[in-house]
Amino acid sequence: MKDSSELIADLKAERAEISDRSWKLAKFLDSHAIEISGDQQSAMRRQWVAMNAYTTALDERVKDLEVEIDD
Repeated sequence: MKDSSELIADLKAERAEISDRSWKLAKFLDSHAIEISGDQQSAMRRQWVAMNAYTTALDERVKDLEVEIDD
């Protein structure tokens, strides 16, 4: 089983990867909005919102683990 420091590092790496993908998706939507259908845009925006919610949840988990380490 991983210790808290390893888990925090893994979560931060996952958060960085998801944030990067989210940024790329937002950039794609901004630059190709005319070329894709409204339904596709809507689905991609829902995916973007879900990715942002997930990174927020990862942020909260990392903060919780860091507090546990400090205690």
